[in-house]
Amino acid sequence: MLEGLQEQDLDKAYSLLTQGMGDFLPDMNHLQIAGKREYFRELFLRGAERLAQIHVQKEQFDEAIYWCERIFTIDRTWKESYRFIDVLLLSKE
Repeated sequence: MLEGLQEQDLDKAYSLLTQGMGDFLPDMNHLQIAGKREYFRELFLRGAERLAQIHVQKEQFDEAIYWCERIFTIDRTWKESYRFIDVLLLSKE
């Protein structure tokens, strides 16, 4: 996923970012993975944000909204998603 955050080619970035977009180590004991879970959570949020950016650049606004909504299910305070939603809603008018 880290490669996808840095990839400039939109199609390659999308492919790299969508690999492993599951839950954050759901089967492990909370004490074992508390730090790792937060790391992967942050990584997912950054990856989802990048996917939203890719879809905006490709003018695939419904897909961009989908990724912003995924971000909101994990972190309602992720400011970049609010900015994307505002831009997307204005572009759909």
